Amino acid sequence: MKKYIIFGLLAIFLVLGVFYIKASQSKTGKASAVDGNDYTLGIGESVIINGNNIQLQDVDSQGNVKLYINSIRYTVKDYGEFAGFAISIVDYNYDDSKVGRKVTFHISPYKPDGALMIGGSTVTKGKTIIIDDVSSSGIIKIQVGGKAYEISESGVYDGVDIILDDFYYTYNQEERWVKLSFREDIITTTTTEKVEIQKTTTTSFKPPEQDYNFFQIILNWVSGLFSR
Repeated sequence: MKKYIIFGLLAIFLVLGVFYIKASQSKTGKASAVDGNDYTLGIGESVIINGNNIQLQDVDSQGNVKLYINSIRYTVKDYGEFAGFAISIVDYNYDDSKVGRKVTFHISPYKPDGALMIGGSTVTKGKTIIIDDVSSSGIIKIQVGGKAYEISESGVYDGVDIILDDFYYTYNQEERWVKLSFREDIITTTTTEKVEIQKTTTTSFKPPEQDYNFFQIILNWVSGLFSR
């Protein structure tokens, strides 16, 4: 009798184990993550890392991967650094059907040399640049020479040509950073329109010197006839 009870319990555990494995394999889509892990995503699937939503948009037959980080689109092949993440393409599967396309990423946060944390500052061209905050959508709040700006791309702000190299957003404001570089010399091109004034010169007719003498002789001869 005990033998049958033991076999029955084993059968129950076996069935429960099968269901658990199937349930685990069927889980896809969003997931919380920690630093420096591999993630396999299908088209439209995403993973959340430190408050950043990283979603696979597509992959082509050459391994060019299109992805979104907080709704900002990036393209990576083999390796790239975007929005504070070092992303390596470990493997990919291309299929004619989007359902069969998958990419395995290795993703880990990174921080470049010279990055400014929130509240950090630097001086260029005699003006102080202060980082006030970074949003998940890539809006950077900065001060340039005491003037406040919200920037999302490179440009000239208060006479300073700022290049937005990268940024990193996370739930913890103290860990957010921005990497900027600067073009020291701004070349201002001035276009001057040249207006040509056409001068009109009026020239009176004057016969050549030898012809003039001949005419003078004729006139003198005619005058002599009338004076007789």
